[in-house]
Amino acid sequence: MNFSSSKEWEARARRTVPNGLPGHYRSYVFTPSQQVVIPEDYPHFLASAEGCRFQDVDGNEYIDYLCGYGSMIVGYNNSRINAAITNQLGRGLCNTLLFPVYVELAEKLVNQHQFADWINFSLNGSDAIAMALTLARAHTNRSGVIVAEGAFHGNQSWCSLGLGRIAADLSETHFVSWGEIGQIEVVLQNSDDIAAIVLCPYEQLVGAPNRIARSGYWKALRQLCDRAGSLLVIDDVRSGFRVSPSGACDEFGIQPDLICISKAIANGHPLAAVMGSELLKATAENIFVSGTFWGYTLSLVAALETQKILHEEEATTHMAKMGRMLTSGLEELARAHGFELTVSGIDAMPMVQFSQDWEDVRLMRLFARELASLGSFIHPTHNWFLSLAHQAGDIEQTLLHAEKAFPVLQRYASDDHRSQ
Repeated sequence: MNFSSSKEWEARARRTVPNGLPGHYRSYVFTPSQQVVIPEDYPHFLASAEGCRFQDVDGNEYIDYLCGYGSMIVGYNNSRINAAITNQLGRGLCNTLLFPVYVELAEKLVNQHQFADWINFSLNGSDAIAMALTLARAHTNRSGVIVAEGAFHGNQSWCSLGLGRIAADLSETHFVSWGEIGQIEVVLQNSDDIAAIVLCPYEQLVGAPNRIARSGYWKALRQLCDRAGSLLVIDDVRSGFRVSPSGACDEFGIQPDLICISKAIANGHPLAAVMGSELLKATAENIFVSGTFWGYTLSLVAALETQKILHEEEATTHMAKMGRMLTSGLEELARAHGFELTVSGIDAMPMVQFSQDWEDVRLMRLFARELASLGSFIHPTHNWFLSLAHQAGDIEQTLLHAEKAFPVLQRYASDDHRSQ
């Protein structure tokens, strides 16, 4: 494949944008110990997208398993969502007052989620997490927070490590191993200032297995929170609407105080929300958190139509089926070529890794490069996403691509590169 135009755009971007591309769009994958460059022969700019496919600026087409990093749950350029947006365009976007669709969407999402009694909208997942912690601190009159090591909860100074973070940012944060109830119990025993425990509904690390909590974990954690007077905040930003129509909490038997959702809520349009129990409604009414674009009408309209489509089409069932078809097919092909894959997480959002790879995940990087050259787009260390637009024919085509890619990996492994 030719990537000349993509490389030209990246070179232009480097003159005005730090690193050329912002955040997760950058040419890096993250491993537990280092940053590793994604293969050079990889697209970075697209020209158009439809369904579960996109075309890059060089005219190459791909079946997409990143889906806008999870935001495109119905599929690109959906006609129903486009029609709803077009209808709203002539009436207003960001206005002095709210449109009634704000209330319609609020009612729908609260009714969908078993543990929700109210909802506040914002613009992205980082907003939602920040709002939830503000609310938890106001409600408990405490400041401490417990989070899992390595978890990403948006652009929060209190949970993200790295350059630009200072000790004061993390002074009230307690890191624990995900799924280890004993570590949380120790923190709660040694501190009476924990406002919230912020966790994903299952482990969602980058470049590592995505573990599901063992039986009884969430029930025990709920009891710990109740005894300590701390709130349980579930970050369902990434997995929301892919696990279950009613969210991951219902599926995994979690009883949260606050739930944060975003990404797939509006099929690629910027929107997020915090949902909470009746216990916290008075606190939510007494704190001021807001933003100019938190009532952005196009996102609300897109979200309402997205939710209708997801329910009508039984999307979570379909995405899980497509995910199982993809991962089981890849596992079979891997074994046939002398490799073993580790598949973790949920079917609609699997984490796929080579069971025996180098620390710099060069096998998976090579696999990603080969698949891209054939027309299937994956990320080497991030979990993949299925959408309603993915059909059996798309999965079958990707498996054909994989069948051609595995012999390349065989030749690479047989050349004794492990010694390098």
